[in-house]
Parts: sequence; C-alpha cells; structure tokens
Amino acid sequence: MIENKDILQKYVARTNAKLQTQKAEIPFPNNQKELVKLALGGKSSNFISNKANDQFLKAVQKEIIPPLSDEDAAAEPATRVQATRIR
Repeated sequence: MIENKDILQKYVARTNAKLQTQKAEIPFPNNQKELVKLALGGKSSNFISNKANDQFLKAVQKEIIPPLSDEDAAAEPATRVQATRIR
C-alpha cells in the first residue's frame, strides 16, 4: 500500500474531532496513523487492542465506509435474493 500522508492526516483529523466531541479516550498520535493505515487495508505490526484503539478504529472505518442510503438499504434484501438465485 502506498502511503498517502494527506489521506492519513485527513482521516486522523476527522476521527479525532468526532471522538473529542464525544469526550472519548483518544490514542496516541502514532497509534492513530497506524489505525488509519489498518482501516485503509494496510498492515500494522504495532496494533495493540485496547478500548481507545478499538474505538478509534471503528470511528475511522465509519468515516471511510459511507453508510447505506435509504434506497440502498431497501434494495439490499432483494439484491441478496438475486445473488442467491444466480449461484
């Protein structure tokens, strides 16, 4: 994975802002960058699971993966049925 520092910094900043408004515990800055890399599909040998890291990782994943719109959510069961029939 090619590291794009601008993208990493963008997601670190967004997630930090959201967690600060929730008064949640925030991991150290180096851990934040590692967690964003992990959320973007990279590998991290430094990942230590704890409450702050887990919470930050989930928040980053929510930033990266947009929620389904109402139309998408309504169409999802029908799509699953069609995919099952194709198999």
